[in-house]
Amino acid sequence: MTLPEAPIIPNTPAPNINVTGVKEDYEMPGWNVLLQGESGNGKTTSLRSLVTECGLELFVLFTENSMEILSDLPPDKVHYHYCPPAAGGIKDIIDSATIINQNSYEQLCKMKQGVNKAKYSQWISFVTAFADFIDDRTGEHFGDVDTWGPNRVLVIDGMKGMAIMSRDLMIGSKPVCTQGEYGVAMDNIERLVQYLTMSTKCHFVLISHLDLLVDEINGGMKSFPQALGKKLGPKLPPLFSDVILAKREKKVFTWSTSDPTAMVKSRNLPIADDHSPTFKLLHQNWLKKTQET
Repeated sequence: MTLPEAPIIPNTPAPNINVTGVKEDYEMPGWNVLLQGESGNGKTTSLRSLVTECGLELFVLFTENSMEILSDLPPDKVHYHYCPPAAGGIKDIIDSATIINQNSYEQLCKMKQGVNKAKYSQWISFVTAFADFIDDRTGEHFGDVDTWGPNRVLVIDGMKGMAIMSRDLMIGSKPVCTQGEYGVAMDNIERLVQYLTMSTKCHFVLISHLDLLVDEINGGMKSFPQALGKKLGPKLPPLFSDVILAKREKKVFTWSTSDPTAMVKSRNLPIADDHSPTFKLLHQNWLKKTQET
């Protein structure tokens, strides 16, 4: 009996590895990190490690004026764009005061069109930045974040500015935001975060302050990311691979993935309360997983 010839198996070339350790033809999306903590706990400063220790190309969309923390890093490695909420002018403050003086709370709630909405459209500029990221320092265009791979990391710093812009898009400078208007504004943010965590291949970091809320699952109070209203914060952590609490004890800065008082999550970092405030270990662990796949 003649055995059939064995099929010819073509040689499989070794995967291309770039300087960041990422396979150039790799299709798995990057990690998504929600970095939360009180002001002054080193959240923005820790972004430096993405360049100096991880070798990634860093893109930061600032909603708060913190660019000086990264301004000494080389412009070919760090790119940022500043998109703050509308501050308004003194005339807007006078208009709002006049409206409040002339209307009852019930009348304010019934205003359907908001106040001065045309002046509060920054949310549109904010989301447009993801379609074509423009570096404020060099003016260079980097295109749609959809086209980026895991050799790049996108950062939003931070959530508070997002919340203000999304709310203002709905109501302008109207002094009252109704439950329905809050719902629309929260949906804007949730849809954007879902897109960035589910539909892009680059790494992603969202920086947020903290809000103390009722833990509706386990009871008691727990710190969640500070978002718009009370319902959105608890919805965000499940979208991320790692949810980290930035802490400071006097002059010592640490990261925690085990603090029981906060909503934390660990996929690429070990569960611990004393991590060094750097992305190095997290990125190394992610790289090991991608190269083993």
